Amino acid sequence: MTLCAAAMRSSFRLAIEKLKGAGADATSLGLQIGFEFGPINVTRLGMKGELIRCSVSRAVLKAEEEQGRCLGNETAIGPVAYLRGNEAIRTVFGTNRIRVDLDYPTCLDELNKKNDRVAKVAKATESNLLRPVTAASSAFAFPPRRTGPSKPDGFA
Repeated sequence: MTLCAAAMRSSFRLAIEKLKGAGADATSLGLQIGFEFGPINVTRLGMKGELIRCSVSRAVLKAEEEQGRCLGNETAIGPVAYLRGNEAIRTVFGTNRIRVDLDYPTCLDELNKKNDRVAKVAKATESNLLRPVTAASSAFAFPPRRTGPSKPDGFA
């Protein structure tokens, strides 16, 4: 979760750079990131054939609270995620559980220095992830299936 949050900050910075390059003034934009650990319910809401995925849980609500503790350049980790995280994660966030400007390269380096197992795998596969885009080796198609509800009369 920590690497994902850091990657979100890096992607946001790239988007701001692209906007700036296109002549848009995006300097007032910020990104507050909050996350928490816990089970999440995922459901689909809407009318038949037009369903939208939705997720709600105590962890999502707590993540929103954590996000609310942040300024536009901060990332906050919830208390459960903080306690369940290893020492490397707790070191990255400190006792106040908020980190300023936590981007992906910084996070990856700091976690690697603390011998975080996930960061080591991410670092080892990093060269494979950052290659130029190539065409798919074979055509990809979805199987011909109905996309609406699976029961003829709806959800029941």
